[in-house]
Amino acid sequence: MFDLLVIGGGLAGTIAALEARASGARVALCTRSWGATALSTGALDVAFAPGSEPTQRRSIAGHAHAIANSRARHPYAVLGADRALNAMTDGLERLTPALEAAGLVIPPIDSAKPNGAYVSSLGALVPAATSLMPHAWPVGGGRLGIVQLAGDASFDARHIAKAVTHDARQSWGWDLSCDIIAVRYDGSHGSMAVARGLDDLGAAERLAAELKDRTANVDCLVLPPVLGLVRYREVLAILRAAVKVPVIEALAHLPSVPGVRLQNALDRALREADVTILGEVSSAETHGGRVTAVLSPSGERLMAHYFVLASGRFISGGIVFDTKVREPLFDLPTVSELGLIEKDAPQGVVRADPRESHPLMTAGVDVNRTLQPMSEGRVAFGNLFAAGMVIGGFASRFALCADGVALATGVIAARSALGATKAAA
Repeated sequence: MFDLLVIGGGLAGTIAALEARASGARVALCTRSWGATALSTGALDVAFAPGSEPTQRRSIAGHAHAIANSRARHPYAVLGADRALNAMTDGLERLTPALEAAGLVIPPIDSAKPNGAYVSSLGALVPAATSLMPHAWPVGGGRLGIVQLAGDASFDARHIAKAVTHDARQSWGWDLSCDIIAVRYDGSHGSMAVARGLDDLGAAERLAAELKDRTANVDCLVLPPVLGLVRYREVLAILRAAVKVPVIEALAHLPSVPGVRLQNALDRALREADVTILGEVSSAETHGGRVTAVLSPSGERLMAHYFVLASGRFISGGIVFDTKVREPLFDLPTVSELGLIEKDAPQGVVRADPRESHPLMTAGVDVNRTLQPMSEGRVAFGNLFAAGMVIGGFASRFALCADGVALATGVIAARSALGATKAAA
């Protein structure tokens, strides 16, 4: 019998498990496969209110409050923006050692300061609270060298340079220019294969030799996010020693090498914290308003005093959309930012024009201030809590808040469960 069983191994579930272990709880985590965390761009998004101009210089806390004030079902509104930000900071205290052990050091987040600007592989200068180590040189003007690997169709250095220069001037108010640095190093095999190839440090030395004498006029070198899947610290060190200027990766799109690095770091942290890792669960047993067990596909009963549902949204199957929108494990009601999603009519949250914002993409479970899922105005199960993207009412790519929500709700869900455990004792 575990004290806490977490369902989902992404960022929210990992933080919940680590928070509970830090309190001495016996913790298990059930995971079927990687989800949205493994698709991370490499940035850590805490809060950027929709419609904001970066030149407004609003603080991260200001963005969080703006989101909470304008979106009543957003977790920042449900929890309270200040409480969410404090929990996010505590979540970072759990996350930082896990990342440092894997060489993914993150600069600290100061919510009183504005978001930084980071180069995206999609061709933009995007706001983020901070980033994983290989990307951690927020742009602030100057001259960038954008590196084009031979045959790499997924990273168009000319397009990126044009877009970044435009965004710097129009959105951020900066004087920034870019040089294109084309090299012969083969980038044609896809990002994962190129990253694995650079784990061979001889390959990294060859790339460094091509770049060595071509950076005299740039302040920072920007490469595709492929600088090693495992040995990225060493690859970066080799390149930086050769060129004598900061070297960073652009933020990723799909498939995401930074996302795989992040997920591997979280998996390692769970093992080192002695969290029991279990496999997929496919159904649940409930009795008297409580969850008594979750069941594996083979029927094995996994029992705990308390449960945290951190199963994600559509990517990982925490929320599904087939004949209806539903939460499949506990059959919890789902809500969008507009309110309850009726079981027989998802059409109300799908727009006729595909270019519009679809409330369906905000679907998830409804929660109260202690992150207990709700059903018809009541707590669904007294020992069940939720964290991360399985919570409904917000679109993380619209408000740029996925990591902040994961950190805050992971911490609060674990603390709520452990607090209930102590109260029961």
